Amino acid sequence: MLLNELPDDVLLLILEKCSAQDLSSLAQTCVRITQLTHVDSLWKALCRKEYNVKTLGNIKTYYCLYSELLYSYGWMLGTFLCRTTPRGGLLEVQYCDGMIQGIQWIVSSKSLKDPLDKVLMFEIAESDRHPQCLVPYASLHTAQIRKINSDKFVYKCKEKARHQRQIFCTQKHENIFKGIAYKRLNFPKEIPSSLKLKDGSPSPQIITPWLFIAEYGSH
Repeated sequence: MLLNELPDDVLLLILEKCSAQDLSSLAQTCVRITQLTHVDSLWKALCRKEYNVKTLGNIKTYYCLYSELLYSYGWMLGTFLCRTTPRGGLLEVQYCDGMIQGIQWIVSSKSLKDPLDKVLMFEIAESDRHPQCLVPYASLHTAQIRKINSDKFVYKCKEKARHQRQIFCTQKHENIFKGIAYKRLNFPKEIPSSLKLKDGSPSPQIITPWLFIAEYGSH
């Protein structure tokens, strides 16, 4: 029996075992297979398996979510460290409401009992060709992310003039224009129960208020 002679439900069971690259290749074989490779349940499973993304947000289909956002930027999801940045050294990249967001966790108080505050540094939407820099006190503008490998990248603001009025835009805080290097922070396999959901899976936002405390200037 030829592959094209199999019923749709059997073909879908086979396609469920395929990677995104395999599905893209099979989509070029014939009209029927092309239609089946666009069944959204296949891409929903891939979004969850490869990137642990379980919701669509504002994007219409899981195929669009995968092909137009996660395929290019899904590798960034996770938590990263850096040594030189005016906003602290801990960056959490997460998927939220149809966008990939970069959240910088910063020390805002001298008290050891106060939690870290979060600042939205950048976001990437489905239709964006480049990340949008969202650093406070500057209007929305383009940023650049250069991938070194799946665990390292460099973030750089491309429009310095937009930051001229920022309170931290001083000579010693120009790393954001030269490029900030981030390295992935790998959490231990055994995650504390307090950071797990009811079903036992890790929380989509590992870093939460009161999880970290620090002394001002310790980063």
